[in-house]
Amino acid sequence: MSDKELREKMLSYVRRLTDSGWLVGTSGNMSVRNEEDASFLITPSSIDYQEMEPEDLFLIKADGTIVPGTGRPTSSLAFHKRILSERPDCNVIIHTHAPYATAASTVAMEVPAVTFPAVCYLGGAIPVSEFADNGSEQEAHNIMEALGKTHQAVLMQNHGAVAIGKNLEDAWMNMAHLEECCKVWILAKSTGINPKSL
Repeated sequence: MSDKELREKMLSYVRRLTDSGWLVGTSGNMSVRNEEDASFLITPSSIDYQEMEPEDLFLIKADGTIVPGTGRPTSSLAFHKRILSERPDCNVIIHTHAPYATAASTVAMEVPAVTFPAVCYLGGAIPVSEFADNGSEQEAHNIMEALGKTHQAVLMQNHGAVAIGKNLEDAWMNMAHLEECCKVWILAKSTGINPKSL
């Protein structure tokens, strides 16, 4: 896939995220690895996703060189670099402030696997990474520690959610499964009975 095609496909998924209600304003971000040369594209900071153009994306080369897009790269660049470096099975990272996932991140240190897809696709119970300053190396460390080698999604304490995948559709579906699991867990907890995990 050419650089232009990858940029356009990435933006089509970014817009799916906003249409889903998982991104508000300019919150959240996404990165996509180019498997041909180990570079990756990442969204810029403070640009409306519905107005974002392919040339606005930043290209981070394998040697760390940044090819400018528009403005500056997302403040979450550190954890994208860390995950892509340590999880060779991951080619796409999505960070959102999806409402149920974010709500769950404020009250739990782990969300039980109460849905079948959480078990099948996300790696079971969903861990919550300890809070750290946005964009810091500590934040990147905490997310990577929670993600480990097998989880496909984590919650960021009092912040939001991160889902990864081998491709764009895989990562998007993992975010969908994460939000669904958190929604079911919160609704079940609202009954006053602890939900059963699978």
